[in-house]
Parts: sequence; C-alpha cells; structure tokens
Amino acid sequence: MCNRLGICTVCREKAGAGSRMRALKRGRKALTCAKCYRAYREHCRELEGAARNARRARGECWQCTDKALKGKTLCMKHLKAQRKGAKAQREAAPGPTVLFLTQPAAGDKAKGRSGSQPAWKEMSAKAPGVKIATVSGDYTKGAWAGFVKFPAGSKFGVHTHSSDIKIVVVSGTFRYGDTPKTETDYVAGSYVFIPANLPHSNSQPKGALLYAEQADKFDNKPVQ
Repeated sequence: MCNRLGICTVCREKAGAGSRMRALKRGRKALTCAKCYRAYREHCRELEGAARNARRARGECWQCTDKALKGKTLCMKHLKAQRKGAKAQREAAPGPTVLFLTQPAAGDKAKGRSGSQPAWKEMSAKAPGVKIATVSGDYTKGAWAGFVKFPAGSKFGVHTHSSDIKIVVVSGTFRYGDTPKTETDYVAGSYVFIPANLPHSNSQPKGALLYAEQADKFDNKPVQ
C-alpha cells in the first residue's frame, strides 16, 4: 500500500523526485527516496570497510576467507586471477605507432621491432626542398601532425600562419625570431610555439628536422 501511495519504505515520507524501486537487503526491492538510499549505501560501505579491516587483522584474503600470502592482501588463487586480468588488459591495449625517420638497423629487425618508413613529399612549390611526412591529418585541408625536413641553407623571411603551430626540434638547428636579425638557435629537443598571425622568420643554415602540429591547415603568408 505504501508503494502505491509513493511513500518511502524507510522514512515513511513522500518519496518525491529521485525515488524508485531499489534493491535493499537480500535482493528485495523497496521504494526508497534518494536520501534514504544514500544513507543505506553509506552504511553498507562502512560495514564492508569494517569487515575488510577485520579480515586484514586475521591475515585473510580480501576476496575470501583463505589465508593471504605474506605481505599481500590476497590468497594465491585471487592473486593469480588479478595478475591474469591485468595481463589480458595489457595485451588488449593497442600498441604504440612506430615511425622510422631513418632506415632501421639490421639489429632492430632481428629484435622484432616493427615500424614504417615515412612518406616524404614536397611541402609546397613556394618552398623547394622542404619536405613533409604527415603522421595524421592532411596539412592542406585541416588539422595535421607530422615531420618537416628543411634542407641546409633554407631560410624564410617574415611571414605569418593562420593558426598556432607547435614544434619540437628533432635534429639540426632551427633558427626562429621576429626578424632574420633577431633569430635564436633552437637545437634538438627544443620546443617552439608559434602563435597564430604572429610575424616571424626562420632559417636552417645546416638543415633541420622538426615535428610539428597544427589545429588547422598549413599556410604561409608573407609580411610586406
């Protein structure tokens, strides 16, 4: 009768919003308000915590009443099951993508390391000799990430890009600044952030290999 009237089985008040039939003791369902159900779940967590602490004090496994291994909280059976589950998760997880920027050595192949050679192509007809190998996206249409290779002696006057560019210097020296006279050397391992529409210049006296990311398509607008 209480359920028909929409009254909480525990506090005997109008159940209201958030009330529904919930499983309480021994799987039995009863209409409870949200407040009483939260109190019930908190009580259950306290009981579970007390039981777990008691099992720990007795040196029992957390999952059963068997003796736990020394220095562990699980018995041999449940420890093996835990390790088996963790191994299955690791095997199911996707492996890393490996991209060889140079020809892999014979020893790498013998050790079973796999990878693919990057597909280099000319980045722009306006920048002869500059090559790009994209890892994701299409730099002519939208967001992209990839490696950019500058030949020795290449340089570009003051220009801007329509969106931010994040750069990591892989090898060589990347010279960057507001103007050619104020350029600073960035060697391998350096990180360079070029904000959108910021006038700048860059040059690579000895060549450079960069990893770059951009949230939009690549463009190069000279500043007069």
